[in-house]
Amino acid sequence: VIKTLALVILITVVFNRLLTRPLGGLANVADKINLNAISGNHAKAKHINIKGNEESELKILESALNNMMDKIINSMSALDELNKGLEKKVAERTNSLNQIVKQLDIDQEALKTEVEIRQQKEKALLKGRLKLQLSLDELKQTQEQLIESEKMASLGGLVAGIAHEINTPVGLGLTGISHFQYMLEQLEKR
Repeated sequence: VIKTLALVILITVVFNRLLTRPLGGLANVADKINLNAISGNHAKAKHINIKGNEESELKILESALNNMMDKIINSMSALDELNKGLEKKVAERTNSLNQIVKQLDIDQEALKTEVEIRQQKEKALLKGRLKLQLSLDELKQTQEQLIESEKMASLGGLVAGIAHEINTPVGLGLTGISHFQYMLEQLEKR
C-alpha cells in the first residue's frame, strides 16, 4: 500500500511537473491573448513559449498554437484592409447617394413649381372657358333677339306692303270719290 501510495504520489508529481503545469501555463498564456489589441496594431502576437524538451507533445502543441495565432493575425490584418476598403467604398457611395438625393430634392422642387404653374394655368383656362361659355350664351340670346327683330321687321314690311296695296286703291278710290263729289257739287251749283 505504501509502495502504491508512493508510486501514485510520484506519478502525480511527475505528471504535475511534466504535463499539468505546462498545460496550465499554456492555458494561462492562451487565455491572455488579446486578438483585438493585436489586430489593431498589426503586430505579431506574443508567442507561447513552454519550457521543456523540443520533441515533446507540448512543444508540438506550442508550435501549432503559435502558427495558428500567426494565421489569425494575418487573416485579421487582411480583414482590416478589406474593412478599410469597404468603409472607403461606403463613404464614396454615401457621398454619391447624398448628391443624388440633393439633386432629386432640387428636381422635386422644380416639379412642384411646375405643377403649381400648371394648376394656375388650368384655373385661368377654366375661367376663360367660363367667360367664353357666357359669351356664347349671350351671342345665342342676341341671335334669337335678332331673329325675332327680323321677323317683326319682315312682318312690319309685309303689313306695310299690304297696307300700301290696300291704301293705294282705297286712297285713289277716295280721291276719285272726293273728286266726283266735288264735281257733283259743282254740277249742282251750275
